[in-house]
Amino acid sequence: MNFEPELECWKGSHLLFGMLTFGLSFFGWGVAFHGFLLRNLTKKKHIIHALMDYTWKDGNNIEKPQEDTKTEEMMSFLWISYNKNGYFWEFVIIARKVIMILVSVITINLSYKWRTVLVLLVILAMIRMQIGWQPYATKAFNNLEITSLLIIYVSANLGLLMDAISDDYVKSAFSTVIVILNSIYGAICICYLLISLYRTRKSGNAKDATEAKKHN
Repeated sequence: MNFEPELECWKGSHLLFGMLTFGLSFFGWGVAFHGFLLRNLTKKKHIIHALMDYTWKDGNNIEKPQEDTKTEEMMSFLWISYNKNGYFWEFVIIARKVIMILVSVITINLSYKWRTVLVLLVILAMIRMQIGWQPYATKAFNNLEITSLLIIYVSANLGLLMDAISDDYVKSAFSTVIVILNSIYGAICICYLLISLYRTRKSGNAKDATEAKKHN
C-alpha cells in the first residue's frame, strides 16, 4: 500500500483471489473437514455414549467398552465435555462462529445497527438451543455457557444504544458496564477452573490411595 496507494485490492484479480481463498477455506476446512468428523462421530455414537458413561460416572462400577475405542478416544476432545444428547455440540459451536463471521463479512455494506441485529438473532437462537438441549456434561458448564451468551447479548444491545446516543457520559457508562460484565464472567471462569483442577487432583489422590491399599 505504501508503494502503490492507488491499488484497489477489492477489484479484479485481487477480488477473485480473495473469493477463491475464502471458498477453499470455508468449504474445504469449514464444511468438508468438520462434516467428515461429524459423520464419524455419528457412526460411532454408541461407542462414544459408552465412553461418556465410563468417563463421567463411577469408573469403578462401569466397565470400559470392550470394543476397539482407539479412534473414539483420540477424538475425545470433540465430545469429552458433553452429555449423550450433545455429543455433537462442538460442531454447533463451530457453526455459530462461522455464521458470525459470515454475517460480519456479507453484511459489511449494511449499517452497524442492522449488522448487530443479525448478530443478536444468532445469539438468541443459540440461547434457545442451549436452554433446550443442555448439552454439557455438568450443570456448571451449561450455566457458564448460558451466562456467556447472555453477556454477549447484553453487550451487543448496549452497543446499539451507544451507537444511537450522542451523550459521551452515557456512552462511557455503557462501556464501563460492558467491561464490568465481561470481567466478572472472566473471574467466574477462572475460579471455576481452579476449583475443577483442585477437585480433579483431590479425586486422583484418593483413587491412588485406594489403589495403593488394594496392592498392600
